[in-house]
Amino acid sequence: MDTLYLDYCATTPLRPEVLREMVSVYETQFGNPSSLHEEGRKAKQTVELARARIAQCLDAKPTEVIFTSSGTEANNLAIFGALAEYLQTPTASGDGIHVITSELEHPAAKNCFRRLERLGVDVTWLPVPESGVIRVSDLEKALRDNTKLVSVMMANNEVGTLQPVADIAALCRPRGILVHTDAVQAVGKIPVSFRQLGVDLLTCSAHKFYGPKGLGILIATRRAKLQPILFGGGQERGLRSSTENVPAIHGAAVALDLALGELAQESKRLSALRDQLADEIALHVPDVLHTVSGWPTLPHVLHICLADVLGEAVLLELDRMGVHVSAGSACSAGTAEPSAVLQAMGVDPRYIHGSLRISLGRETHAEDIPRFVQALHTTVHQLRGKLTR
Repeated sequence: MDTLYLDYCATTPLRPEVLREMVSVYETQFGNPSSLHEEGRKAKQTVELARARIAQCLDAKPTEVIFTSSGTEANNLAIFGALAEYLQTPTASGDGIHVITSELEHPAAKNCFRRLERLGVDVTWLPVPESGVIRVSDLEKALRDNTKLVSVMMANNEVGTLQPVADIAALCRPRGILVHTDAVQAVGKIPVSFRQLGVDLLTCSAHKFYGPKGLGILIATRRAKLQPILFGGGQERGLRSSTENVPAIHGAAVALDLALGELAQESKRLSALRDQLADEIALHVPDVLHTVSGWPTLPHVLHICLADVLGEAVLLELDRMGVHVSAGSACSAGTAEPSAVLQAMGVDPRYIHGSLRISLGRETHAEDIPRFVQALHTTVHQLRGKLTR
């Protein structure tokens, strides 16, 4: 049975073109970029060409691009690195510091702020309206004289809502407050300009745009005054010590360039498929809540909540049928608790445990829609039937 993969928010398959480019680097450039001999210089040149290519793609300066091992590490470096100067005293390490984030954030950022709270930092958690979109007015009310950092993701990884990051940056920059955005789900899916957003720190991850796993990217302005959280040989301008993953860095640059070259056409195609999918589900599957209908979302993401069933039970039955989707964030899969994002949005208790995230991608086509809807209809009918026996 052919599988139907509809979980592109969790990860994307490595593009064949990217794989070929990476294999070529593995075969011909084994040198350490920190070495001074010819092999090292060749590897260093590959890294710097990739850095310049990624900077151009995201409207940043090459000197602002820092390579890490993942989006999670990039978020940790952005948050803890930007606040390091305030956290260095052994007593009352966070005394007097105020930061702002939201209940929407991915665990890779949210758990950084939980840690900051344990260190004594005063954290304001912005409320999440029913729309799943942060209100700038709520942020403005939360600002204080001692606010040092605001961190709001660009696109939510569960429900797909787009956040007003540029408006947030415009509010904070005149006050001297640093702004970070986790753009892991956004880069390669919607237009992203670091310069136009006006943020100080932006993170993304190559495996979300058909690049390799194990390669994260942080873009940081000099205003952020980052300090390292890893210590060693001083690579990446002293901000991320560790021998650079040259093939993955090259692969990320190739993948991003390819993704942006197709972005307008692919975005239009996927948003049309998503809308078709939403209409078909509404016709054939009863008692479905379209979580953020009517609000700006990623073009390839549809989030629904099914009444009277468990999302993970639906997911597992669909998986048995060769259909792969997600019950929410891949990083929180397997937990019995309902999604913190959906709780923050005030989703009806009857629906909240039936969360399903369907995310489309390059290999999704029109003929996949009826197959998925039929599988979903069959699964939900069977599961609800068991409840009524």
